[in-house]
Amino acid sequence: MVVGLGLLILATPFLPHLSMVGAEGWTLLDLALPPMACLCLWLCVVHRTLTPRLRQMSLLPAAMLFLVILHVFTDPRLDEILYQLTATRLPTGGFRLYYSIAVNVLLYYVAPLVISDAAKLRRFQRIYLGFIIFQVVFTCLRIPLKIDKVPWDSYGSQIMAYDANSYWGEGLRLIVLGDMGMHLFIFALVFMSAGTRWRTVMMIAGMGSILYSKGRAPMLAALLVWVLYLVLERRRWMPAFLLMGGVGCVLGFFAVNTELLEGLPATPKRFLSILAPDNPEYQSDTYSRREMWDVQWYVIRRNPIWGSMNDFPVTADEDAKSSVRRGDTHGVYLGMAALFGVPVLLLWVVLVLRQVLRAYDLWRLNASNSEARRWGMWLFMLLVAYLFKYGTSGNAGGGYTDFFLLWALVDIAHKVVQREAAPARTPLRGLPTLAASRSRSGAPTP
Repeated sequence: MVVGLGLLILATPFLPHLSMVGAEGWTLLDLALPPMACLCLWLCVVHRTLTPRLRQMSLLPAAMLFLVILHVFTDPRLDEILYQLTATRLPTGGFRLYYSIAVNVLLYYVAPLVISDAAKLRRFQRIYLGFIIFQVVFTCLRIPLKIDKVPWDSYGSQIMAYDANSYWGEGLRLIVLGDMGMHLFIFALVFMSAGTRWRTVMMIAGMGSILYSKGRAPMLAALLVWVLYLVLERRRWMPAFLLMGGVGCVLGFFAVNTELLEGLPATPKRFLSILAPDNPEYQSDTYSRREMWDVQWYVIRRNPIWGSMNDFPVTADEDAKSSVRRGDTHGVYLGMAALFGVPVLLLWVVLVLRQVLRAYDLWRLNASNSEARRWGMWLFMLLVAYLFKYGTSGNAGGGYTDFFLLWALVDIAHKVVQREAAPARTPLRGLPTLAASRSRSGAPTP
């Protein structure tokens, strides 16, 4: 039943008759989703005590979803909030913010029902790698094949073109290649044997994909993961220090000598201007990240406990306020605290830290080169990379969908390792088996 309801929620955006707009601006989907989410949540909590596959899962995501539901439906401006949730669509695939949170939390509880043992976990890894490679190859082919749009395009997968007169200059940006390249780089770093040709090729392909996307957060996250790998796994402090120090020196140099950035192509300029004070992302009173962060700080100062979707500064840029209102906050931490309150953010942080520490334990407490050790290292690196990225990217719903799936994979991997490490059970503890009794008495064993 849990799986069936989960599939129904996932399928509703693709069923046109469920998206008819009513006279109040609501849709049948919006009216049906809250009770469906509550029912799924209740079933997940019940199944956690009845189903062995869910006993290792945390109830913190359920508590977070409950607070979000309570936040929305106890706000005195409920009518206006519901209108904003239905009439304003997120740029990422049209998902509404509340809908996104409900689906992500449900995914956390449904995943263990599908991925239940080591064989299925390995199969998921193969599917995951194939999906990443497909995304990278297909996205790169869209430009020469002149495929400007596909039906499943979202903000992250669309092709964006820079104006030649903009700060960045003329160029294209393929956002999805940034995250896919980061995933590909981490996968090759962890699962492929050091020194092999394929590992080098995959790591270069991952970095090349990030460069092609012009994604600054994925690039810095991949470099951070590389430093952690060198320090924690290989114990090579000097290369890690040189890598981290070199990147810092280069970015600091161009932050002081901003005139050297003029005339550079869009790709190197986006990376080298991360700390530059004239970077348009840091300008206030415009539709920029700085303006969106200022709006969120304003909301947090005035509504620290419960947050707000409406109490925005009057003088702020209208496009920036609209982006924050629909959850596109360019930062998870500020976004969750601003729209849902600091308690929801703290609950999210506690859950994330729990999963990071569990992944780290899985990595460090297993034998060298074991499969469990690589699972732990892979999940730890991905979670850390996302936590770094979420400082300047992501939405107020707690991150992307695959981030919640990583939470589930940490608990699934722990359960699989514990099950395989547990000794075989005897029919009756403390009593000899039938075969042992017959061997002692001299009777033939059948």
